[in-house]
Amino acid sequence: FIPRNIANNNHKSKVSTMLPRKRSLQGATNASLSSLPSSSTSSIRKKEQAKQSRLARGVWSGRVLFIFILASTGAFLGWGAHHVLSNAEMEMMEQQFHVVARGALIKFQRNFLRKTEAFAILQKMFENSFADAPWPYVTMTGFPQVVSSIIQAVDGCAMAYMPVVRSDQVEEFENFAYGWYNESGYPEGLAHSSFGKGVWGSDKTLNNTDKRYHDTESDYYTPVLQHSAGAYQKFLMMNFWTNPSERASINATLQCIESRKLGHTEDNVQCTSLADTFLHPKLGPTSLGTQAIVLPQDNTTVVGYIHSPVSWEWIMFEVDENLNGMSIILTSDHGDAWTWNVENATAVLQGGGEEYFPQAYMMEDMHMMEDMHMRGESLVMNPPGVYGA
Repeated sequence: FIPRNIANNNHKSKVSTMLPRKRSLQGATNASLSSLPSSSTSSIRKKEQAKQSRLARGVWSGRVLFIFILASTGAFLGWGAHHVLSNAEMEMMEQQFHVVARGALIKFQRNFLRKTEAFAILQKMFENSFADAPWPYVTMTGFPQVVSSIIQAVDGCAMAYMPVVRSDQVEEFENFAYGWYNESGYPEGLAHSSFGKGVWGSDKTLNNTDKRYHDTESDYYTPVLQHSAGAYQKFLMMNFWTNPSERASINATLQCIESRKLGHTEDNVQCTSLADTFLHPKLGPTSLGTQAIVLPQDNTTVVGYIHSPVSWEWIMFEVDENLNGMSIILTSDHGDAWTWNVENATAVLQGGGEEYFPQAYMMEDMHMMEDMHMRGESLVMNPPGVYGA
């Protein structure tokens, strides 16, 4: 048995212990603090403050770390998305460029072959019409009118016919040429030079009015006997072999013939050559084209040449508007380059030389149709059977 008063005290004690823990602790703490000296109280408070400060710093560090991780993750995901989209955009741009450039190359080559077709037409006319003629004493009646029709059909340039004359035939050939000019009703004095009549070469250092000399010592003669301009052409009777650019073009054609002799070039390939491009005052960047005339019974012996300038701006007169912003670059085996920028579907000449070759745009070589190349933003043509001089 427990006395009532003790039971009540125990009950009160139990009730008191069931009060909130915080209040009990606070009371105990206050009691404890009140019973400690002031120096101890200050030390405890500092420890509590330091503890709370460390806790606050930990919380802020966690927040900063969380934000950093979140930002890093977002940046990484953003970079990944940008990288994927950029690569996709670049691939799509390259594919689009290849499609546009391919179409432009095909169009330019078609224009080029159409213009050089004039060479082949005139060549075949000479070969078939004068197969048994006594070369080099050969002329074509109505040459200016015939060539004019060909030029209009293919949008070509002026054309000249040059027979091959051996050194021992020069004097006889000169008599034949001037006699034919007189019989054809050409004006008196046609193809005359400061020295008189005869095959001539040019030398700018000569002290005469026309800078011409009578060419009697060359090792190869290709005088201009007929021209599409008729009697109004100043180059009549000029030996083109004496001109370095013309000689290079003729030599390249002879290389094609030599290759045919060795069986390296098919018989049906037209031996045409293009000399290095120069800036023509009227035609713009122009290459001198030459095609050999051979006989049907012997396609390895050259009896003459068809000569004509090839204007590259005439070849690029049709430019698709999809080429806007691109550069069209004409290059040669000698490293020469001519650059056009396409603006408003028009090829605008920028100039020639290495300074106009956009090296920054160079990409891997890409072969097209075995005879065409596409190099970055440059369109380069080398049709079959065409030899660079």
